[in-house]
Amino acid sequence: MNKYFLLFFIGFAFVIYANPDRTMEERTKMNKMANETSLNFSKKMKEKFNFELLGMGGSGFHDLNTFSLHFKCPMVLDLPEARNLILEVSSEFLHIVNSNNDIKPYLRKHPFDFNNIKIILGFKKNNSYPTGNKIAFISFNNGKIYYDTYDHEKKIFKDFFTETYDEALQIVLKENNSDNANPLRQTQPPSLPKSSL
Repeated sequence: MNKYFLLFFIGFAFVIYANPDRTMEERTKMNKMANETSLNFSKKMKEKFNFELLGMGGSGFHDLNTFSLHFKCPMVLDLPEARNLILEVSSEFLHIVNSNNDIKPYLRKHPFDFNNIKIILGFKKNNSYPTGNKIAFISFNNGKIYYDTYDHEKKIFKDFFTETYDEALQIVLKENNSDNANPLRQTQPPSLPKSSL
């Protein structure tokens, strides 16, 4: 299934895909800034939600085209809570990337949008996936959000719900009677409701 993408490295492979016209010094700087951007965001998520970084990476043949992050999350959330969380995490990460003037020259395009970030949240508490209709796995990829539950008997993830970022945002804004603009066109993170953790 194309919703799943694997992150094998703690560290970036951007140097491999860097623009061949860039000097080795530029490639090293690009790699370092991409790495630092993701690590700094991961530290914020650790402080805010106690996320554990499992993997990070990215792509781009000529310049930086995507950032990818994979977190383990010690939470038990239902669909509305999980939706709030992925909107908050993805919007905050996108804002951090787009507001970093040092990395801007290396981005394939600026500003990045939600098609340029990939985020996986795996939910495990006490080393166990949640039961029932609680969300066990979220994959945010190419502007779509995939929510899975976990079948403990069969030991497999099960498709639960899929929506686009815009669809998820509209639901949250409607639920909170908000008229905030779409974060795709904002320079600041949206005022999203906090997850009830």
